[in-house]
Amino acid sequence: MRGRRSLLLVSVLALVCVGAVPARTAHAGSCQGISDAIAAVEVQIAKLDRDPGPFGHPGEPLKPQGKPLTPQQKAQLKTLQAKLDTLQAQLAACEVPPPTPALTVPAITAAGIQVPDPQIAVGRKYLAAIDTSTLVFYDKGTMQPLQASTGFAYANNPIRASALFRAFFTVIDAQMKLPANACDATKPGWDKSFDPAQPNKAIPGCIDAAYDTRVLYDAPRERFWIESAVRNPLWPCKPKPGVNIGGFFKPDGVTLIDPDPSNAKVLKCHTDWNTSWAHRFIAIAVSQVGADGHEDLTKPFHQYTLVDAFADWPIMSIHGAMLVLTHRDAGAPLAVFDATALANGVHDNSSMVVKPLATFPASSFGAGSIAPASAIYLVNVHGSPSEPAYVVSSNGNSLLISGLVFGKTGAPKVLAGASVLLATPLHQLRHSPVYRNGKLYLTDFGCGDASCTRYVSRLIRVPVGVNKAGTAVVASGSGTPGFINYQLNPPQGDISYALPAVDVNAADDMVVAFQRGRRNPATFIPWAARYSTYYHDKAGISNSALLHDGVWTKGVTVPADPAGSGVIDLAGIAVDPSDDRTIWMSHAYSNGARYTQIMGAVKP
Repeated sequence: MRGRRSLLLVSVLALVCVGAVPARTAHAGSCQGISDAIAAVEVQIAKLDRDPGPFGHPGEPLKPQGKPLTPQQKAQLKTLQAKLDTLQAQLAACEVPPPTPALTVPAITAAGIQVPDPQIAVGRKYLAAIDTSTLVFYDKGTMQPLQASTGFAYANNPIRASALFRAFFTVIDAQMKLPANACDATKPGWDKSFDPAQPNKAIPGCIDAAYDTRVLYDAPRERFWIESAVRNPLWPCKPKPGVNIGGFFKPDGVTLIDPDPSNAKVLKCHTDWNTSWAHRFIAIAVSQVGADGHEDLTKPFHQYTLVDAFADWPIMSIHGAMLVLTHRDAGAPLAVFDATALANGVHDNSSMVVKPLATFPASSFGAGSIAPASAIYLVNVHGSPSEPAYVVSSNGNSLLISGLVFGKTGAPKVLAGASVLLATPLHQLRHSPVYRNGKLYLTDFGCGDASCTRYVSRLIRVPVGVNKAGTAVVASGSGTPGFINYQLNPPQGDISYALPAVDVNAADDMVVAFQRGRRNPATFIPWAARYSTYYHDKAGISNSALLHDGVWTKGVTVPADPAGSGVIDLAGIAVDPSDDRTIWMSHAYSNGARYTQIMGAVKP
């Protein structure tokens, strides 16, 4: 019954986002019959899991490699998934979902924070709400922003990421060693001296912006880690060799400061400028602790640049002694740094001085002969430093799970990966997966049909661990206890569910935050921010509750699609380390014309 019970636990997920529904009286016989049918389909899916690569159950030896799926098997898998969707919807109608817990911290608008990237990180005394380029630190006791007058290390709060790193920009400028006419680090405002009439006299090559900001809280060390991409405003030309000046606009926001003489709307390509002058760094800021070893925001953060790669969307994870950095670009390498040394300020305020303990190509994180075809996603690990720093990727229907550990020599090494067959391929991950107590949790979303008239979101939970020899990751797939691969949307309908994020507390209660709305402009429903709870001891997930409802007036221009146009890149969710039970969320809702960040907390 254990496997069957796990299926019952996920059976009502189809009701997650529908809002309040009338209580249903379960008919034990019919529900059990549907549950049995679901179990049978799950077993059929499990039998198709023949992708090559090590796999098995946590704690067991690795099973031998199988063979890739044939086209006929892939078609069979698609048919089985459609059947499973229908059965799960039928079972959902049999069950009464558990109650939705009320917010323990009422939803509030984050002060001075915009979108995209409405993220959150929670410490014991403070929390940080951020967007792509702005941060605001709150006192958790009062939910008021910290002020310089009360000991905050910086004059402004909210603080722009560029302001946080502003004094550090000159350190990076000096380290780049650009020609004297491309960046003079001794002259503040050097870039503004660029004159299109004399383009080689003063080239704007100094670092000018921090963006794509991310934040995590390192509970064992009681420190906030802030990651930003920093850049100078130079871009390699496409397609010909050379450099143009991106990001420089006149006050009207339209006219380029360095237009092509033949087309005033196109940037001029300087074919005599060296493409190596264009830089994109990953910068890290780490908060400090007081004499008592507890978090202290009265001290300025340690600062470093650690990666210099012309890539987009930086990602980080902190687990034990590992700070892991990469980019959300397929094929981007992964670098591991000594988190302990960085937290302690070794080589503080340095650019590209700290070297990685190891750098691994993306291909290192496959499973057997299956190489990653997606980006490498870093997992937020709740647990002992002896647990691997897990990483996730995908290739077709294969979910690939690998991990990083310290080897006998003290150097990081990659564990052989596991492959888990998904009935449908992994879509976009906009929040880092989470690991706790032997299970990996992740949420994805993508188009629900060929014309993408709606988005569908999915919750996946995979039992995962390391084999007895400690050499490989092992994971359990479809048809096994604890595994979930469930679409949050009802199989029918045109309501979209997008930008989901999940975290799990010490009791193994899950909270999923997401957006709900209708994309069709003719029948538009404004995007609301919502959440649901999956209790560890309840049969299913709760109906969704509001963080904030969407707002829109009929006849007014429909706001841009938040998930498909880069308006909102990320959602935020994090467990409170004070009790390891409360889960904080940060998302965005339509306020009528644009989107507003909203945050709150719930304790299942």
